Amino acid sequence: MTGDVWVVLPLACLATGAFVVYLVARLLTSRNDLLALVTALVFAVALVALAPLFLFTRATLSTAEGLPAWGHLGEGGAFLLADPGGLVVAGVALGLGLLVALYSGRYLALDHRYETYYPLLLLLVAGLVGMVLAADLFNLYVFCELMSIAAYVLVAFRRRLATAIEAGFKYLV
Repeated sequence: MTGDVWVVLPLACLATGAFVVYLVARLLTSRNDLLALVTALVFAVALVALAPLFLFTRATLSTAEGLPAWGHLGEGGAFLLADPGGLVVAGVALGLGLLVALYSGRYLALDHRYETYYPLLLLLVAGLVGMVLAADLFNLYVFCELMSIAAYVLVAFRRRLATAIEAGFKYLV
């Protein structure tokens, strides 16, 4: 595996954060406000991990070569590329994910399944960030599927309501 580890670090933060938030919710606490803060902290760490890529791509914008990349294209390897447009979209997605994590407490006041909501939110944003950093069609497809599955479960999150089940079915079809 060759390349710059900074490219994969925001994705690693989000994926690890989803696992950690789920474990915290199941083992330590089930308080909605605390889980929202832990999720927001994961988004903030991923944003901080994305910041050096902004600085590096800004310095190398004059040349087409030298953009930070991770992996290799030969023999089916994963390949992620940090181009300026992708970094802007990834930064916006992480910022919006942070805001959604902070403001979704009132939404979840009626539902007590916090342990699944916040990890799904992290996986949804991880799929989106992976899509904008993917440099080949295979990884684009994998991250699109990750985002789609997490979005499907979040659409049908309130499974006791008929409208949520209907919306989830329409999204699936």
